[in-house]
Amino acid sequence: MGRREGGVSSMSTITQNHPPAPGV
Repeated sequence: MGRREGGVSSMSTITQNHPPAPGV
């Protein structure tokens, strides 16, 4: 979860695709 997509933290993009991972 340290990657960046389009300048935005993956945290935001990934949460839309699947539930937040533990620790996020």
